[in-house]
Amino acid sequence: MSAVARRFDGTVTIDVLDSGSVVAYAFAGGKVYLTRGLLEILTNHEVAAAGPHEIGHLLGDGHIRGVASLAGQWQDREIYADMLGCRLLESQGIPAQAMISMLGKVRSAQRTGDGCRSRLGNRIELLTSVYYPKSIRKSAGKSGRKSARDAARRLGWGLHR
Repeated sequence: MSAVARRFDGTVTIDVLDSGSVVAYAFAGGKVYLTRGLLEILTNHEVAAAGPHEIGHLLGDGHIRGVASLAGQWQDREIYADMLGCRLLESQGIPAQAMISMLGKVRSAQRTGDGCRSRLGNRIELLTSVYYPKSIRKSAGKSGRKSARDAARRLGWGLHR
């Protein structure tokens, strides 16, 4: 197997990196790392959301190339991991709000760059529109709802009403 694109076999190992950075990573082969800095700012349910987001990368298409992280560059892959993570959370009786709240705290972290803040904001808006559509209608105009719905349709997700 190539070291660049190893297949995920279903086994996940989650470890903590001793770093003040507010980030999590998934590596090919099922390795997931959450940083000490991330754990310090999250509640138990939010920590429970960070792991499934990273596992969502592994489940998405069965492999990842290199490293995937909470603050990733590829928006569609990140949104897909968010949605799979929400489904994993809900299967354990934890509301999707834990994912939204976790992403909000990562977005607010001091070291999070402006570009990443913007991408995280888009993901939070989409998750809110999917899981809490009435609240997004109050806080976003018609264009905000439309862009979230378009993104969800492009990725093949139905919207909850």
